Amino acid sequence: MRTILMSAVMLGAASQAWSSDKVLVKVNGTPIKKADAMERAWKAYGTPVVNDMMDEILVTQEANP
Repeated sequence: MRTILMSAVMLGAASQAWSSDKVLVKVNGTPIKKADAMERAWKAYGTPVVNDMMDEILVTQEANP
């Protein structure tokens, strides 16, 4: 079940991250778009962050039945 939930979260987050073409900053005239920054952050940190969040929820639910 954890894998199915994580897949759903990843798809939802990915669709939101890529929907924005907002320019966050320009470096010597070259734009860095929000979607590009979010994609890179998701690839680097997405799965561990989601795993940590799921573990926190499960611990809280176990402690508060």
